[in-house]
Amino acid sequence: MAVSLSRHFTASFASTTGLIVLTVSLLCGAAQAADPIDVELNSGRRLSGQIGSTSDQSNLHLRIGNSSLWIVQPIPWDRIQSAARNGEAVTIEDLRKEATRYQGLSDEELVPLPPLPKKELPPEELSTPQRVNPFANRSGSLKVSAINVSGVIANWDADVEPDGVIVNVRPLDQQGAIIPAAGTLQLVLVGTRRGRRSFHASEMTRADDVSQIGRWTRKLRMQDIGPRGAFIKLPFGATHPDFDPAVGDIGLIHARLAVPGVGVFEDARDNVLIRSPGFTRDAFERGAGQRFLPFEQTGRGVGRGSLTYPSIRP
Repeated sequence: MAVSLSRHFTASFASTTGLIVLTVSLLCGAAQAADPIDVELNSGRRLSGQIGSTSDQSNLHLRIGNSSLWIVQPIPWDRIQSAARNGEAVTIEDLRKEATRYQGLSDEELVPLPPLPKKELPPEELSTPQRVNPFANRSGSLKVSAINVSGVIANWDADVEPDGVIVNVRPLDQQGAIIPAAGTLQLVLVGTRRGRRSFHASEMTRADDVSQIGRWTRKLRMQDIGPRGAFIKLPFGATHPDFDPAVGDIGLIHARLAVPGVGVFEDARDNVLIRSPGFTRDAFERGAGQRFLPFEQTGRGVGRGSLTYPSIRP
């Protein structure tokens, strides 16, 4: 395979039928060559294009394409049965003489091939696109029958630690499809707290306390519901799992949606991760008493240095 670069780009590829030259021209120069020629081969195949400047004693080279992209198709002279231009027959001998006259000309000096056709857009497609309502074609009553809730820990600002939980609330109809709804949404995040000791049958065990980490109330509007439901940010407050080693890694989200004139709907999702996961952070916390490295910027300042890991520094 040979590739050359000049004022236009030319790539040549060897194939079983001969040499195919793919040319992408960025310039159009003066028109000197004649109109395209129609060629019929001995096999019955018909080709139409402009005589190229690389034709020789063995092959006629036809430029086939448009002004932006074309191929140069080599055709052995002995395979050409007939030729015509604008409906008038051209002898093979005259075709050879014409191809000889064009030898040495650059592609820019040949007649430009037809330009790419322009696609005319209908007037309605040129107007400003309107926001599509995903519920516009839904039939029947959009009445809430249940809600479904899930959550994921997330970071939505510039510092390194997670900022809270993003809750996905999905009002559902009787078929289980997501539908728009408006009402008052109450969300509660509950987690565990390690450290309480209790005694059972003369055996000392450790039990976890279950406590509330946060409570939020939000107004849910019809336009807040998209094809995947509504996404609501619940920022951590005074209790932040990544800054309080006693708080457990997972929590439970409880949701209650009150829809006026319809009813009150509840759902809960357990096993929601509320602490940034990671073996390295867990190990660092056990040794240094904090999850974030000394040089990491958090919403509560830069992590303090560690006597346990003095080599960790920015």
